Amino acid sequence: MAYYAPIGLMLLLPVWYLLIALGYAAMYWALGVGTFISALQLSGSSLFTLGFDPPHGSWILRLLFQKPCSD
Repeated sequence: MAYYAPIGLMLLLPVWYLLIALGYAAMYWALGVGTFISALQLSGSSLFTLGFDPPHGSWILRLLFQKPCSD
């Protein structure tokens, strides 16, 4: 029971990042980016500010610029 708090604190941020990436990947997928894997790649590219996957379409571009504001 003594390890619950430190492990919980260490896992909190990666779990949040994973849930945010999956949520935005689902929104990109719903907007028609392509397969869910390509939507996940676009979501990860914008979440970690790598910028290697350019978006195509105005709604996807708006969602892409809205994402860093939520972090």
